[in-house]
Amino acid sequence: DRDAAAEGWRYPAMTSPEFQDWWKQFKVTGDICPVRLGMSRDDVRSVLGEPEDTGGTSRKHSTPAIWKYDELEFHFGPGPDSRLELIYMEQREVVRVSIGFHGSG
Repeated sequence: DRDAAAEGWRYPAMTSPEFQDWWKQFKVTGDICPVRLGMSRDDVRSVLGEPEDTGGTSRKHSTPAIWKYDELEFHFGPGPDSRLELIYMEQREVVRVSIGFHGSG
């Protein structure tokens, strides 16, 4: 296996062993497991490690609603106890994938 730097990972979080294992599986199978819609932030963190970037905050909602891992974005509802509602990927303006639901969790 080539290391993360040789793979061209842009962010330190992309080098976490948790994310690397998940990413290898996803690239081969397209299966997002063990990440599932409806997971808590703590659940996602335990599977993928810390995100390298976050977004989607406001004065009303200070907890980041978006966690970013390379081209992947994991969107949570507003508030610290909300659940994973959307997984989004945009890769080089060619591939756009969106997996999500909206509802009470």
